[in-house]
Amino acid sequence: MSTPLSPETERVLILNPAAGGIEDPDAVERAVLARGPCRVLRTEGPGDARRFAAAAMAAGAPTVLVGGGDGTVREVAQGFRDTQESAAGAGQGSGPFPEVVILPLGTGNDLARCLGISMEWEAAPGLAPESGRTRVLDLMSVTLDGQNEIAVNAVVLGTGGQVGEVLDAEAKERWGPLSYLRSAAEVMLELEPIPVALSVDGAEVRRMDVLNIVVANGAYAARGIPVAPGADPSDGTLETVVVHEASIPQILTLLPVLLHGSHPDHPAWEYRSAREVRVTGTGTHPLPASLD
Repeated sequence: MSTPLSPETERVLILNPAAGGIEDPDAVERAVLARGPCRVLRTEGPGDARRFAAAAMAAGAPTVLVGGGDGTVREVAQGFRDTQESAAGAGQGSGPFPEVVILPLGTGNDLARCLGISMEWEAAPGLAPESGRTRVLDLMSVTLDGQNEIAVNAVVLGTGGQVGEVLDAEAKERWGPLSYLRSAAEVMLELEPIPVALSVDGAEVRRMDVLNIVVANGAYAARGIPVAPGADPSDGTLETVVVHEASIPQILTLLPVLLHGSHPDHPAWEYRSAREVRVTGTGTHPLPASLD
């Protein structure tokens, strides 16, 4: 950021030009500026969106447009919390949170899917002629390796993120609706169960071997998989999904039901609502974790 933000700035665009869905960052910037004055801040690496968001909130900017994916949105939420905590530490009020307008320019855009935001970023609220509807969302407070973080959409523990990683644009074009099944099958061939200790809402700790755990605020994770159908990111609860150790044939019978947005009746599938979830990896290797 070259110069400080001023309170009279009406809109701020935090643009991640490296987001997977951006073909022309300049075109995004032009489209935003065509709708009125806006301070454009482009990220260059991890942490930039967080700092930009903190500065925007501290300056009193009422609207922050986020051009990027779920990771960029998460960093913006972190930045808002940083400003809130800094003000509280100084014995001051932080002021209201800015209104956030999501321009879904990432690879997965799972939060935008959950909120019903068009994947055509030009139609995002605040850019299209019609006004969008503002929603107040819950945030997830996550303690990971002793560090307190914020997540907005989901925390994925285990192998779930790998399915999304192997699903690239070429696979989507070649396989169409079957691409997730194909990608999942590739990953499943090399899966090993992960030993964990799990406690939900303070209940007794259960030890088990799992393939994946998702603690979801939104309905989608891992690039469009409807892992928590019906999840509402503003109802004060989280949806906990556990995929237990299972054979490859068992998992492949589970996936089609899941991908259609249904709650599978399957022995490897466990689903419950909660307000607090504690997961500890009990194996010799670190528990893979992804926050969005």
